[in-house]
Amino acid sequence: MADQKLMKSHRDLMDFGNRILAESRTELYLAMRFMGRALDSLGYTLDLNTQRMGTDARTIHYNPSFVFHLFIESPQKLCRLYLHIVLHCIFRHMFTSDQYEDKELWDLASDIQVESVLDSMDYDIINRPAYPFREEWYEKLKAECKVLTAERIYHYFKSINLDIDTKLKLQQEFYRCDHQFWKRLEDDSKGPEAGQPPEIPEDMKPPAGVAGDNADDGNQNGSSQSDSGLGSGSENPDGNDIDHEDNQADAGSGMQQDDKNGQSPEGDPESDGNGGSGGGSPLGEDIEERNPEDSGGGSPLQQIPLEELDENWKDTAERLKTELETFGAEAGDETGSLAWVLSAQYRKETDFREFLRKLTVVREETRVDPESFDYGYYNYGMEVYGNMPLIEENEFCEDRRISDLVIVIDTSASTKQEQVQKFLNETAALLRNRTSFFKQIRVHIVECDDQVQKDVTLLKPEEIEEYAEGFQIRGGYGTDFRPAFNYVEELRKKRELPDMKGMLYFTDGYGEFPEKAPDYDTAFVFDPLADINDKDVPDWAMKLYLKE
Repeated sequence: MADQKLMKSHRDLMDFGNRILAESRTELYLAMRFMGRALDSLGYTLDLNTQRMGTDARTIHYNPSFVFHLFIESPQKLCRLYLHIVLHCIFRHMFTSDQYEDKELWDLASDIQVESVLDSMDYDIINRPAYPFREEWYEKLKAECKVLTAERIYHYFKSINLDIDTKLKLQQEFYRCDHQFWKRLEDDSKGPEAGQPPEIPEDMKPPAGVAGDNADDGNQNGSSQSDSGLGSGSENPDGNDIDHEDNQADAGSGMQQDDKNGQSPEGDPESDGNGGSGGGSPLGEDIEERNPEDSGGGSPLQQIPLEELDENWKDTAERLKTELETFGAEAGDETGSLAWVLSAQYRKETDFREFLRKLTVVREETRVDPESFDYGYYNYGMEVYGNMPLIEENEFCEDRRISDLVIVIDTSASTKQEQVQKFLNETAALLRNRTSFFKQIRVHIVECDDQVQKDVTLLKPEEIEEYAEGFQIRGGYGTDFRPAFNYVEELRKKRELPDMKGMLYFTDGYGEFPEKAPDYDTAFVFDPLADINDKDVPDWAMKLYLKE
């Protein structure tokens, strides 16, 4: 009988928790219909091993006490946390975490990326005040990383050797969801089948699960990012926010201080003084009824292998990026930096060598071809000696390589010297590849802003290194891509580029593009770490990106 009561209490908690999360999902969907596919990809699982909420990219694991208190305190905060978790999946942070040695730093970088996107979005349902500490760090990171992706933030923190006090302050500011499920993602994929409620520890009494008291801390392990040294204290039963200024002052002591006070890290930076406004209607009869047996199920990702799960989220992110590109004009500033960050993170990068292969021509070169021989000598030997063919390799062979190439460098005021230097270094590495170019080549390096400033002709691949060492930006005016194309046409009419098949144009993308496509392949090359505009590139041109 006791077991039945315990199980019924568990099912009631799960059913109510699932309905609350379903309400938050509905509110998010009504506000952001473009997020529909992503929102529908996660089910819900009551999990007493966490004191907050987290995800393994298949389902949202939640502590019922935490969800109840947060929903009563502010449905708006719950919606924001829900979207925070979904964005982790869209950016696939849990799938790439094993690539980074410092897991604690990766967790922090991931949270900063997600929170920066949420803070840039203009939806009442997730709005919160912008505090100076957070805004100062956004400005600092944007100056160094340009686009705030977790990868770039992580490498920046590594480069500056982030001190422990600053790290703790940042963790306290940006920590939201439980990342323990990222670490056990592969184990969870072999866990209980969907539809089976999670096992309740024998010593977990119903009041502890329902009331969310501080009792039995040992049974509620992993409540926070245990690997990152964050505390796992229980939530404030009253759901009161911590004063933000006090939090800033005490941040150096770390998350453990919050645990001693029995206060939640969630309540601190989320305080917005709205009294829970913007969270949607209260739970009622119109809410979709869910079977408690399904653990909030319905997620199509619960049973698929890890690799396929990763591909599914990648596909979801790609579709979201496409929808935002078409939806952007109507949404205005509401979607904030989401489209920009997605574009940077899921940019389809084409290797330079793949583009250069399209520019090759066939030419006969003077060199021994070991794979062929002269049949005349072969027949002569057989006729004279009967069984002794004379074999000699050909001294000429046909090869498919690059002969003529045009490289245009944007020298306008918006292009920086270090960006061009980076491009020239990568180009020099390609030109040194003897298998791609003939011994004698014609590479025109054209410097152009709103007019052609200089044309340097290189006849040997190694000359690009000398040019790169002495390069200085000339011009510094506005950007117009058309003069460079017109200049190349003049060279072709003079037969100075008889074997030209393509052009590389290094730029930031801000300028006037030609309306008509040339009869050769063109690739505009961008530095992904710079402020670039690659959206206006014509359909007839390729987009290439330097290595980050």
